[in-house]
Amino acid sequence: MAGSVDHERFRANVTEIVRFAGQLKERWEIRSCMNGCEEVCYLVNQGVVRPLCQPLVRSEPATSSQPGPDCSEDSDVALDIEDEEWPPPEGSFNLQTRNWDVAESCQFEYHILYSQSYSVPVLYFTASKSDGRLLSLDEVWQMVPPAYQERLRHERWTFITQQEHPYLGRPFFQLHPCHTTDLMGAVFSPGSMSGNYVVTWLSSVGPVVGLHLPLQFSQLCQGR
Repeated sequence: MAGSVDHERFRANVTEIVRFAGQLKERWEIRSCMNGCEEVCYLVNQGVVRPLCQPLVRSEPATSSQPGPDCSEDSDVALDIEDEEWPPPEGSFNLQTRNWDVAESCQFEYHILYSQSYSVPVLYFTASKSDGRLLSLDEVWQMVPPAYQERLRHERWTFITQQEHPYLGRPFFQLHPCHTTDLMGAVFSPGSMSGNYVVTWLSSVGPVVGLHLPLQFSQLCQGR
């Protein structure tokens, strides 16, 4: 199927990622476990720390008394209005604001698994505060960058959900794979899928949940 990847290529891609990450001193590793009678491997990146920023969502509609895009630098609120019509049209979604005062940090751990059902990689992750408490699904949704919030409003139950890790049996968050073949089918032309599929995919979906690959990883996608 266009946009999918077979398990053999997935394993080759993650092996290449770990080898290349070692040169950059990035924290990627391959872990393996038994899934029934079959040994499976998956890719792990742990120890990624991000500021935990608490978003404030205004319930009231925007009015002329609210600051516009030229608000002063003294404001303690940053408006997510880039590329948006100003003022917002009547009946549009309420304006969202974020308080960027960082109360604490949050540690993420990312797992890249292969889905036999979808024939694509799947991103699982956990997020915990400094006291060890895991973030709730609502808190994870709130941390999604503004550029993806519109999609989240309409597709949250098929976008980021909470699932049991298929190999560890613990609750993880999952970036749902149902649209991956469509995404990658648009990136790769039929019959031409050279380069590292997993890096190309991860560069596209990782930023949704705070995972950004160093620019050097693009070397693994050359020749696509």
